[in-house]
Amino acid sequence: FWSAIGICSIGVMVGGVNFLNDYLVSAYPQFPQWLGYAVTSMIIGISGIFVWRKLREANFLKYEFISIIMHKFRTPLTRINWSLEEMSPYNLQLPKEILNSVDTIRSANFELVQLTDMLVALKDSDETKYTYKFKKVSLNEIFKKMLKDYEPIFKNKNISMTTSMPAENLITISDPLKLEFALQIFFDNALIYTHRGGAVSFECKKNYNKAEIIITDSGIGISKSNLPRIFDQFYRSENAKSISTEGVGIGLFMAKRIIGRVGGIISAKSDGDSLGSSFTITLPIVKA
Repeated sequence: FWSAIGICSIGVMVGGVNFLNDYLVSAYPQFPQWLGYAVTSMIIGISGIFVWRKLREANFLKYEFISIIMHKFRTPLTRINWSLEEMSPYNLQLPKEILNSVDTIRSANFELVQLTDMLVALKDSDETKYTYKFKKVSLNEIFKKMLKDYEPIFKNKNISMTTSMPAENLITISDPLKLEFALQIFFDNALIYTHRGGAVSFECKKNYNKAEIIITDSGIGISKSNLPRIFDQFYRSENAKSISTEGVGIGLFMAKRIIGRVGGIISAKSDGDSLGSSFTITLPIVKA
């Protein structure tokens, strides 16, 4: 409604200026005709900037709203998954009917997580850089939080977990919500693709003027032929499909996209199938 009122007002203003210009030119032949056209151009230009800023603001609010909802929606789903994993050691003591129900809940929850990730990917495909809220972020704090959240889950799966963190507080310029979401993808993958009894390590360190977060696991590994494509959208190796049949192949794609937007890079290496893998996230650091 208000947009229509604004457009009509602009039209009335332009029409009024043109009418006044024609009147002045006819009444006063010496009056410069170009002046009216200049005023009209200024009105259209200023109005265009105003409309563009309003549309930009509306898009920003839309993307911000979606980002928050997606993040908040994924968190309870992840907690449900964690609770189901914590029930695993007691599954043998449950009746068969209950076990079937637990498996159904686990499967449905996993599908919801994947659908949420897909919605995030679709949103990000049209997202421009201004939707990121950059500020100084402590990598140490985010890293500690991730380790605290995931430690009981790895322990429950009988996966040994080693960690390393620098004494110096490493600060980067980033969007904390999106950075945490990207790290969560690597933590989840380490959990999913590492067998029971395996090992994972999470290291955060300073390398000159950069910070490096290194996630290493003894899981299913990545073949040389698949390694160049693991960050492609919707790509999944046959080895990954055999472990997690319901994935859609957008996690690493989103992680690389987010890390790239905040000025970082991601690299991956693996000696091959069943030989584990290692991912290194490199981020610029600034003074606190």
